[in-house]
Order: sequence, then C-alpha cells, then structure tokens
Amino acid sequence: MIKQPLRSPDKISKIMDLPLAGLILIITALLGGVIAMGAFIWAAHTKQFKDLNAGAYIIFDEEEPIGKMNEFKLSYTWFRRGP
Repeated sequence: MIKQPLRSPDKISKIMDLPLAGLILIITALLGGVIAMGAFIWAAHTKQFKDLNAGAYIIFDEEEPIGKMNEFKLSYTWFRRGP
C-alpha cells in the first residue's frame, strides 16, 4: 500500500488563508449592513424623511425665485461662427 505524503505547512497555510479572508469579508459586510440599518432607523425616528422637497427649495430666495434663471445661457448660435 502506497502512503500519501503529508501536506507541507506552506500548502496548509495557503488553504487556510482563503476561508479566513472570506470570514473577514462576511463579518465586514454584516457589520456594514448593521450600521446602515441603524442609520436608517435613526433617520426614521428623527423624522429626517418628513419633508424631502424642503432641501430642494432652500437654494432659492428673493433675488432668484423658483423657475427664473439668472445665469448666462449658452445656445447653439453662440458657438456657430459662420459667415
């Protein structure tokens, strides 16, 4: 009967590195998910989602009301310099 040679320590360490990396990846993903869920629960409890449009209109004032554009508007004719 032929005996199989035992694995060398180098081969064993290479085999064990992959599951450890996978375990670290799984733990990191679960921890990130828990942090994201905690942030969502905090935002819901503090009513951060109450008025989502308020932030969109905060940039407007009396000098630039909603719907009026004051910036320079480029048009196609500005770029075309034909005869």
